[in-house]
Amino acid sequence: ILLTQIPLNSACEYVEKILGSLDQAECTEYANIVHLYEEHNGSIKKISEELFIHKNTLQYKINKLCEITGYDMRKLHDFAVLRTAFQFKKMI
Repeated sequence: ILLTQIPLNSACEYVEKILGSLDQAECTEYANIVHLYEEHNGSIKKISEELFIHKNTLQYKINKLCEITGYDMRKLHDFAVLRTAFQFKKMI
């Protein structure tokens, strides 16, 4: 309910600020990782099993997202920022 009350131009600006450095394929991949991170309560083992990748590969991808965006999804505040950005991206 709250997210739908944000003006579209503000949501677009937020997405651009947080995810602007990601291309479409990266956005799709990282949105899925963020979703699974929430679904599996941060369990790297469960996420990597579901994605059929080695846990070190998943750690690399999480670190890469942090390098690109400046937000580390393993920190609660940063996770909230990323989750919100990906949710807006999905709505737009």
